[in-house]
Amino acid sequence: MKREIGVLVIALFVISVSLAASVEVYVTPSTLWRGETATINVAGCPADSTVTITMSGANLYSPVEIARGAPDSNETYSISYTFNNQPGYYDINVICEINDTTDITNTTRINIRDLELTILDTSITASQGSSQDIRVKAVKKDGRYPEGVIVNPTFSVWIGDKSLSVQDSKVVDGANVITVKIPKDIALGTYDLKVRAEYNGSVVEKTASDIVTVTPALDIVCVSTTGSCVQGQQLKVECEYNNACEIPLYIKLNYNTGNPITSLLNKFRINIPQVTVTPQINPVVCIEDQKMCLINVSVPSGIDPGEHAITISVSDGTYSDSIAGYLDIIIPFKGQLLDASGDVVGATIEFSGPIVKSDTTDSYGRYYIGLVPGTYNLKLSMPGITGILSNVTIDKDLPAAGDRGLIWYDEFTSPPADLSGIKPAKIVVLQTGFEFDDGSFEMNYDDKVVFNESNLDVYVCYDWNYGRRTCTGGWTKISSAEIYRNINRVKFNTKGKLVHSLLVRGNSSTSTRSI
Repeated sequence: MKREIGVLVIALFVISVSLAASVEVYVTPSTLWRGETATINVAGCPADSTVTITMSGANLYSPVEIARGAPDSNETYSISYTFNNQPGYYDINVICEINDTTDITNTTRINIRDLELTILDTSITASQGSSQDIRVKAVKKDGRYPEGVIVNPTFSVWIGDKSLSVQDSKVVDGANVITVKIPKDIALGTYDLKVRAEYNGSVVEKTASDIVTVTPALDIVCVSTTGSCVQGQQLKVECEYNNACEIPLYIKLNYNTGNPITSLLNKFRINIPQVTVTPQINPVVCIEDQKMCLINVSVPSGIDPGEHAITISVSDGTYSDSIAGYLDIIIPFKGQLLDASGDVVGATIEFSGPIVKSDTTDSYGRYYIGLVPGTYNLKLSMPGITGILSNVTIDKDLPAAGDRGLIWYDEFTSPPADLSGIKPAKIVVLQTGFEFDDGSFEMNYDDKVVFNESNLDVYVCYDWNYGRRTCTGGWTKISSAEIYRNINRVKFNTKGKLVHSLLVRGNSSTSTRSI
């Protein structure tokens, strides 16, 4: 009996060793992406055993049971399992338990990786039809390298719902640079950017909202009459009425087709609606590195005075752009301001109406203001008087100015011949070659030459001989004049075309009168 028992014990021990050596476990695939489903296969566990599968390693503090079951008649057991673990290396452990007394175990190692995608660009401006680089970062994480490893996957790119053609992708300075082609026909505007990366069976997508702005392939940025061209600045040029002129225009543009800017030099056009004569463009030069072209616009005479809308355009046959502005055909208001003795008068002349313009006489008394037709208020600031003339009409029928212009001024204190026996406190002459509705004036006087300020009056003469400094039509008292004796100032209003103001005092000891 003892001999038979000993043989039986030896036989069981041999079987146990054989089973332990034949248990196999493998995972397909053994290297997988986070979120991927794999098959765990176990072979060699007896049909009457219980299979327990656990996972340990990486960031797991203790083994985690992921499956339990019985092998089939072929001593195999398999399950499908989705691995959502953090990237890293994990052990898949198998325990075959026989009759609650014998454990047969084996282990295999798997590597869980993760593909992360980050869009690095925060703002992209791309032109229609252009090639555009997009910077992203595709990182493969598997637990060995904390920062991950840059990979170069297969990229797909969309702006809005428009799929873009990927021309190239490469790793540059720790980033994936994707070169895409912007469609020629895509509408201008702002779009979301979506990037998809595919690498070894793993797919990841990222979207960034409203970061791509599509601009024209051919874009006139600004136009000016000087080399200083400011984006957003409105084009406004002037020519005198009945005078032909030539205007230089500096045109700054973006041209993103691969062709040189110089190819556009002869392709600029100008349009002015509702005129019978059209300006011509004479091309000069395009400067490639400054993205600037210089053209001369020849404006013929014969265009009516006023503000005219103009359009400057350019086209290469596929792309085109234009910019709007204004051509002002102006009426010159100019002259030389001298008094009757020929001395220069320093003055400021300001028109306010459809436009506001002013000028100050130079050292020769010259002034120039270009005006579009309309009704203006004219402010005159001169040494002896300040006045505002209301409702001055400026049009092509404005009288010819001559060298002296339409404003004549004089000031003196000696009495003219028609004021015998009366010593004026101040005489100011303001003569205009145009009509106005009302004139509001202020002028100061010197109280040291006034015998009795209570007798001051203001008179006006409408027929004045400028050269002889005399009134040929008589003096009219301005009864509404306001005299501010505390500040030596007089205010009064008048109407008309020619204005001559006189402030006087009587010089008789028996009669203190002012006329």
